[in-house]
Amino acid sequence: VVEHVAASEVNTLVSDEVAAAAIETAESAGKHGGKRGIVNVDTLSQRFADGDTVTIEALKAKKIIPASVGQVKLLARGRLDKKLHVELQEYSIEAVKMVLLTGGTVKRV
Repeated sequence: VVEHVAASEVNTLVSDEVAAAAIETAESAGKHGGKRGIVNVDTLSQRFADGDTVTIEALKAKKIIPASVGQVKLLARGRLDKKLHVELQEYSIEAVKMVLLTGGTVKRV
């Protein structure tokens, strides 16, 4: 666990296999209706507090994504400097690594 991590350094710190194995799957995982959206890790770092849970509902409440979005993919960009618990539909493997390295969790819903 590190205090902060940049997207450019995650591949040297965690393997793809370890990151993929750390992704939990919700029991009710399945297709969600609506448009697909994307969110970058640095946006979460700016808009959420340490220890927060990031869900599609939380992203809509903070007006990070439009109400019409039903699926979200998290992408790695910038820096992450807090522990977050992320529960979204899709992830880039680099984004997973960033969340894990700062002590957070990743769940596919």
